[in-house]
Parts: sequence; structure tokens; C-alpha cells
Amino acid sequence: MVAVDQRLSYRGELYAGDVISVRSAIIELGTSSVRFVHEMQRDETGEHVATSMLKGVHIDTVARRSCPLPEELRAAAGKLLVADASPWDSWPPPRAFVG
Repeated sequence: MVAVDQRLSYRGELYAGDVISVRSAIIELGTSSVRFVHEMQRDETGEHVATSMLKGVHIDTVARRSCPLPEELRAAAGKLLVADASPWDSWPPPRAFVG
């Protein structure tokens, strides 16, 4: 896999001792690509402090071209695909925690 798009949006500051949670989800699954999101929140307040969205493409390292994801990987990733990816259509995304 190669990363072809990486986005990061910081929304709030974290301090030493803050307890945080990170939720992740696959938001798009293509023939040779996957787009996923990580969202961070401060547990004490529920404040959305950061979102990271990435798109990776599966490549043939010899041919140096994209190639289809292996079927077992597609099947596993498909189980993690969110039903509605529209909260991440705009950038930066609104507060749209992975549930």
C-alpha cells in the first residue's frame, strides 16, 4: 500500500494526563484502494480534538502500478465499512464520530 492522500485536522489542544479515545473506520473501499478515518476525542469532555483521513492504494511493487486488493483483505475490510460515509465528505469534517 502507498498513501496517496493524508489529511489531518486539529480541533483542540491536548495536555499531559488527558485521557483520549481514538475511533477508526473504513469509509470507502475500492477495487485497489481504501479510505479510512481516525477520530480522537478527549474522554473527560467528549471534545473532538482531531481527525485524520487517509487513502491508500494497493500496488504491485515490481510493475509500480495499482492492482486489486487481495480478496481476503477486501472481505475483511468490507466488514469494517461504515454504512454512511457522508459525514467525511467535506474537509475538515464536522464532528462525526465513528460509532
